[in-house]
Amino acid sequence: MTSPAPPVFVGGINRSGTTLMARIIGSSSAVAVPPSEFLFFGRRAGVPPADRAEFERRLAAILRWPRVREWDLDDREVMEHSRSWSASARSLFVLPLESYRTQTGKARLGEKSVLNEFRLDVLRAWFGDYRLVHMIRDPVAAYASSFAGQPPDARRAIRWGRVWLASAVTGLQPAREDAVRHRLVRYEDLTADPRATIASVAEFVGVPFEESAMLDLAGYDEKENSSFAASANGTYEGAIRNGDDVDRRAAVHPRDRLALASICGHAARALGYRLERRPSIAVALARAAVDARPRHRLRTLRATLS
Repeated sequence: MTSPAPPVFVGGINRSGTTLMARIIGSSSAVAVPPSEFLFFGRRAGVPPADRAEFERRLAAILRWPRVREWDLDDREVMEHSRSWSASARSLFVLPLESYRTQTGKARLGEKSVLNEFRLDVLRAWFGDYRLVHMIRDPVAAYASSFAGQPPDARRAIRWGRVWLASAVTGLQPAREDAVRHRLVRYEDLTADPRATIASVAEFVGVPFEESAMLDLAGYDEKENSSFAASANGTYEGAIRNGDDVDRRAAVHPRDRLALASICGHAARALGYRLERRPSIAVALARAAVDARPRHRLRTLRATLS
């Protein structure tokens, strides 16, 4: 029912280059990556349906999701095709993606959603063989892209930093132990040397390195996905911005930077990121305040990962 080659997934924390990587892979002639992320698990759609009637109701609802509407699927055709599929959560996930793949005429299924790295157990159970490209980025720069312009909030930085840390740890171990299926890619390496990084990712995924198409993000009308507008001094390789004069660290309040360093420091160093670390009473009090509300922290983490 699905293409025989391993499906390709892109994951990572928000603002770490996941959209850029998805557009690069989806610009190849081999992998069909929809123009907007599915966020299937974020919508709590992974619960098995009770019966065929519930399966069909939920599939029809999924096809009406605003992001899925952007894929321009033929809903009637998808529903008709679904009758030969099992009424399972896996089918709810794969059917829209498989329909998009068929529509594009490409050989392999692809999908990008933030935090896909936390779905490894599901990916293994549903697909066995797959490829996950896991994006990671300097936590201060990623945080700046998410919260620049907002008032400083050390507690928010601590909560966000813990999700970054969980993503980084989840990526470091599988990338070492399961290099066939899991590749950790630093956003900074992708933007500093797009050709070499994309060629390496293409080899990992198992597709030809189509340099012109992949550098130009040829499969997508929208090229930019940055929270910071391109400066007059921005430099590009193809459609990939690999430099500008924006100081993202300066967009993060010093106290928030210290809060991020207190949470992310060890994993950040393992990934080659250098964060300023020094004692801070304000950060220690913020951590104590966050830790004093474990139920709130658990709800926040669950909402982020669901």
